[in-house]
Amino acid sequence: MNERDIWAAVERLEILFRILPKRLRTRRIGSYLGLLTMKFMDYMTRSNSVSDEEALEIGRAILGVYRTTTSIESLYGRPIDENIVNDSVFQQITQLFDSSEQAYDAADFTLFTAACISHRTGLAVSFVPVRKGSPTPDLQVASLCYIECKDLAVTTASNVELGLRDRLQKAGEQLASAQSKTRLPSAGAAIDVPIRLADPDDRRSLEVQRQASEVVRQTLTAPGAVDFVLLSVSGIYHTATTVGFPHRHAVFIRPSLPPAILGFLGKLTSDGRVYICA
Repeated sequence: MNERDIWAAVERLEILFRILPKRLRTRRIGSYLGLLTMKFMDYMTRSNSVSDEEALEIGRAILGVYRTTTSIESLYGRPIDENIVNDSVFQQITQLFDSSEQAYDAADFTLFTAACISHRTGLAVSFVPVRKGSPTPDLQVASLCYIECKDLAVTTASNVELGLRDRLQKAGEQLASAQSKTRLPSAGAAIDVPIRLADPDDRRSLEVQRQASEVVRQTLTAPGAVDFVLLSVSGIYHTATTVGFPHRHAVFIRPSLPPAILGFLGKLTSDGRVYICA
């Protein structure tokens, strides 16, 4: 990813902005995603230097814009164009235009998860239609499984355990509801922990990782609808001299999952940064 790639991603996102329905064009002006694109474009057209603090904010904007654009295009199958309004991914895109950073992060995480699964496994990933009065998960992977995506929007390490339990409980309810209507061989949850709380390269964060692993273990050894958990760690990582955007995750599973599900989860480990944990 270089400066030209990022600028091109912003330009393609601008195509999406132009073809939004009127109600969404209005929401886009005050949306968090709109703010990210403005920050990056402002930075690209400025001649003066920026402080370290500003650089980190710009880094977050770059990550958001680039990840959102590439996730959309991976699911769409080609660069964004006017025909995307007729594609199923367009309905999911509308959720990106919220003024809340938390709401944007949740929608972006769902798109990113769907794109990663589709890219790594080659399987069809679809968004489950929302049913009034009935909780539904976010994704269906072919005829194999449902997946509910939860962005762990916590600000301190002490909130990780409580937040994770809450997300897994809600995910279980959504997955159970879907399974009661159209049963698939398996169902799982994808949950993202901010890297600032659980940096996989920082020994000081081991306690956070232990807490998260224990909560997941308890979930998968108790009766429930969650058969596997994709526990990821992502966000901006920075030291005094470097800035990076790592994304790593572990796959936790119940014993005795069907071979087809194990094969699917195995494909997610193909980049060498993912671990399967019983």
